Amino acid sequence: MFEGTLDSDAFLPKWSRFATGGSPLPYPAMTRAPHEGLSLRVTWDPDPRKPFVRTFATYQEVRDFVEFETADQLLGPDRRPFMDPYMYDLHRAVRLVEEYGDELPGLVDVEWERETDPLTLEEHIKPFPKRMDTCDCERLLACPNGTKVRNANGGATELFDCVKTGSEVVRRANVIPQSAAKYTWWGERFDARREWNKETKMMEGSDMFLRNHSDFSELSGDDDMTVGTLFLRTFETAVLTVDLRRLAVNLTYDDHYRIAVYVDCKPCPVQYACDYEQEPPTCTNGPSVALQQINMERCLAKHVNRVCANATGAVMDCDRCGHRPNAPRCCLLYPQACVCA
Repeated sequence: MFEGTLDSDAFLPKWSRFATGGSPLPYPAMTRAPHEGLSLRVTWDPDPRKPFVRTFATYQEVRDFVEFETADQLLGPDRRPFMDPYMYDLHRAVRLVEEYGDELPGLVDVEWERETDPLTLEEHIKPFPKRMDTCDCERLLACPNGTKVRNANGGATELFDCVKTGSEVVRRANVIPQSAAKYTWWGERFDARREWNKETKMMEGSDMFLRNHSDFSELSGDDDMTVGTLFLRTFETAVLTVDLRRLAVNLTYDDHYRIAVYVDCKPCPVQYACDYEQEPPTCTNGPSVALQQINMERCLAKHVNRVCANATGAVMDCDRCGHRPNAPRCCLLYPQACVCA
């Protein structure tokens, strides 16, 4: 609040404000001047009879509007199965204000962080909730990924109503950590490979146990987790000791996690199912097209090549490119589409 009015500028980080007092607002709908109040988007549906954005001068105006719209959407003649997502967020905000009052700023806070697009190098300011337990969602009790409702008629009322699908992996972790590549056996690293010596015209070194230990993160569902390969020769045996003491006590084997071995093949990406009846086995029954598009964009943003050149077109060292004062941008980024195909 600013002198009895809602001030949207107060919610922005101090380092994002110009010397004149204005702000590079992350959302065009937000107002810059405190006396204009706070402009909020109030609907998702592009209904020409209702404006996308409304400006409120006082909290009471916000509360009255939200209460009326909530009752109309849930109990009115044009009732709907789910609330408009923007209206639900506003209703949640009003309920928090009514419940906690002056204590609310200590419970709900937003951290503003800079985020750079790896392809365009453009910088954006995005808000992140400081406490996730204060967030809410109208369909928060929907069964998580990889599970389904136990009751055939649907309608989960508690977490125990959600059971595994039995055909979907949402996360995959390699039991052999990346740090194992540094282990040695008879002086050879675990990731060592035989190499061709141009001088002696002979292969030197030994083929050890680990392959691609830092690759295939797309098979795990997490950029920080990789799925490498353990190479064993005939009659060789690998003994793995898995420490599960850090797992949550309510995680049950076969209900929540499994230990799997993939022989002479790589597993399908997460949320894909493998059809073993085809030859060779094929990954089918994947996620929705929208989720596949998100995975593709995430992969392209991760696997990017940098090519740098000066004004004449000559190739330059990318580490030196653009570091000189007033130097033009000479680095081009292009994704490795072949990696993500």
